Amino acid sequence: MKLNAIDRWVVGYSLFSSAVALIFGGDQSAFLWSHVLHVAAILVVWIVGRTVPSRGDWEPFVRYGYPIPLFVFFYLETRHYIWLFFSDWFDPALIALEESILGFNVIAEIARIDSPLLLDFWMFGYFFYYLMPPLAVGVMVWKNEPELFRRLMTGISAGFLVSYTMFYFFPLEGPRYAMVDVLPPLHGIVLYPLVMLVQHNGSIRGGCMPSSHTAVAWIFTYYLYKAHRPTGWAMIVISFILSVGCLWGRFHYLTDVLVGLGIFVVAVWIIERYNRPDTMTNSVTRQAIQEPV
Repeated sequence: MKLNAIDRWVVGYSLFSSAVALIFGGDQSAFLWSHVLHVAAILVVWIVGRTVPSRGDWEPFVRYGYPIPLFVFFYLETRHYIWLFFSDWFDPALIALEESILGFNVIAEIARIDSPLLLDFWMFGYFFYYLMPPLAVGVMVWKNEPELFRRLMTGISAGFLVSYTMFYFFPLEGPRYAMVDVLPPLHGIVLYPLVMLVQHNGSIRGGCMPSSHTAVAWIFTYYLYKAHRPTGWAMIVISFILSVGCLWGRFHYLTDVLVGLGIFVVAVWIIERYNRPDTMTNSVTRQAIQEPV
């Protein structure tokens, strides 16, 4: 069985994370379930790689899309890695850096605008983020784009797993925690409470740098645009709202969002660089190639 780029991301991240925990984590009791998860993830890669072909009507979408649930578990497990290398949050330093460059605090300036309706508007993009994976699968299946779906999932794998690794090299709790004593509370109508319900039940404290929401949302947007222009244009609007919503909802600093955008640009550039039309001559050839770079 040959590993494709998606498989290599999952296996590489699993091995790297467990190795880091074993070397720097001391008592391994806190990392027990992380190790179990990483072994299970590698097992899933092996099973899917051995049993699901890369060609067919529906098989490629399973072959390339299988890591989506794994990314949720990988994200939740990063909470055990936040303090591997550092003992303090980096928020004060990042806040000071942004203020020194801009001359003002972005989050504090946004907080001056007290509008529950406007807050809910910006939360639309943030909430829609959770609908992007099924939307992407649906559009790619509908348009019969297994090769494009493979490139999408390669980008998503890079976006998520690079972000997760950076979490424990740059521990940042975000403005909703670090600035809670100096900012007024936020009040939404419908969407903000829904987003916070998800955050309280499925989020970690410390996964802010970079904004994986921003990186992954724009990767989804890029490839959905290539698959179906109308959906792509809608996604451009939604991802812009999401990016602003990261600041408006106090989930991220401006720097987090910019780094997330940087991950999106680099990931897509590398993927498209090695999947140029001149190296993949037609749709028949594209489907026949099992392991493009």
